[in-house]
Amino acid sequence: MTAAGEAVLELGEVRKHFTLAKGFFGLGETRVVKAVDGVSLTLARGETLALVGESGCGKSTLGRLALRLIEPTSGDVTVAGTSLMALGPDDLRAMRRRMQFIFQDPFASLNPRMSVFDILAEPILLHRLSAGGQLEARVHELLRLVGLQPFHAERFPHEFSGGQRQRIGVARALSTNPDLVVCDEPVSALDVSIQAQVVNLLHDLQAEFGLAYLFIAHDLAVVKHIASRVAVMYLGKIVELAPKAKLYATPRHPYTQALLAAAPRPDPSLPRTGRALLQGDPPSPLKPPSGCAFHPRCSHAVDRCKHEAPQLRDVDGSAVACHRADDIPVRELAPAARPSPVLAKRLALLAKP
Repeated sequence: MTAAGEAVLELGEVRKHFTLAKGFFGLGETRVVKAVDGVSLTLARGETLALVGESGCGKSTLGRLALRLIEPTSGDVTVAGTSLMALGPDDLRAMRRRMQFIFQDPFASLNPRMSVFDILAEPILLHRLSAGGQLEARVHELLRLVGLQPFHAERFPHEFSGGQRQRIGVARALSTNPDLVVCDEPVSALDVSIQAQVVNLLHDLQAEFGLAYLFIAHDLAVVKHIASRVAVMYLGKIVELAPKAKLYATPRHPYTQALLAAAPRPDPSLPRTGRALLQGDPPSPLKPPSGCAFHPRCSHAVDRCKHEAPQLRDVDGSAVACHRADDIPVRELAPAARPSPVLAKRLALLAKP
């Protein structure tokens, strides 16, 4: 186990480029999709780093790269001080005990032909952590940790609700005593009330075991409740990285402002002006724009944005990839940062034990 505050996950200039086929008979032009393009992140023990952004921005690909479930094109991935890129198959299998994954679809991620006992026992046996009577006791302990009962061990996935299946997925992730858990939109397929229960469960387990979460999500209400820091992705790059409170109060990148402004606010008393809504459609990842990839949709873009890609730099405590981050008045961000009444109610629900 790593000590509190130590880096559990370090990503160094990680890239994943997918090469598409040339077409029939090998004719045509070779095309490359830069799903993740030079991302560097650090995640400490006991911390939750949330990844947010539009669908297709590279969030899930980055989560899989963090566990070396897919091979990066370049860059380095370090977990608990060990470079995953330097490990052979046997050493990598042993290292997987320290890093686990919670999937988005709780039904598709569970083998329908296996009982809950077999599902939870499989990783324990694989890593030789328990056997015999200790194995049964460990499975029952895991079920209690996630709010289920020991008798549930004999049932099959189809006999549970969606929220219960996701609890089983969480129990499976805990079965090997990991340091790092990648949560790939773990509550997006659940009802709002069940989302609150699962998010609170994850929060309690983190406090008890000091887990580090890489939390992939598109629901900003859930992110605001669980995250320590938030990284915003756009077309494979991090465009803003900041502590949660700072990002929600004073987002510096125009794309972050637009994401927060896009949260529905069904209150007729609120003004319709002052919201940084996006214009146009997302560009194709096969032909990303030159310079700053966001410039075709940005109301603050200047000629420099079309030709020079911005690098992450510190702007008042936030890391921002924007040439004009210093020029955008913070007062423009207030309407986007203010939660709607509906969002406030959801946050209050999530805060309940």
